[in-house]
Amino acid sequence: MGIYKDKAYLYDTFMKVIRKNYNEEINTILPYLTLNKTILELGGGTGNFSKILSDKGFDIICSDNSSEMINLAKKKGLPCKKIDMRTFSLEKNVDIILSMFNTLMHNQNEKELEENIESCKKNLNPGGILIIEINNPEKLMKMEKYSYSIELEPT
Repeated sequence: MGIYKDKAYLYDTFMKVIRKNYNEEINTILPYLTLNKTILELGGGTGNFSKILSDKGFDIICSDNSSEMINLAKKKGLPCKKIDMRTFSLEKNVDIILSMFNTLMHNQNEKELEENIESCKKNLNPGGILIIEINNPEKLMKMEKYSYSIELEPT
């Protein structure tokens, strides 16, 4: 993830060059989002996705493990948190956690993947929603155990 540390300033330019359509991707998850719910975006990078949701009136926190990415997201006026998605603990649980753009694939092995999912579980309110986008399932399927099902019970 060195590119995110050393070249974070290039990220937004790169997304423009590849014509990343955040609005189109947001439209796929809008049916699952509610304006009065708190949202945490894991691996939010420079905050492009979070910014659009914030502009639509959603209460969102952009998070990333890269201080450089978070600094750029803060410049967009977003509330941000520097967290490791595998072992995070929020001061206050959220209603929705988003793990978009293959963020889950930054986990290097099954242990990290399990820690990531467990951290999400611990930081969601009862009845909370975890939305994960995976666009290269081949990497996930190379792990010994690539199918996880965790039933979140009301507390």
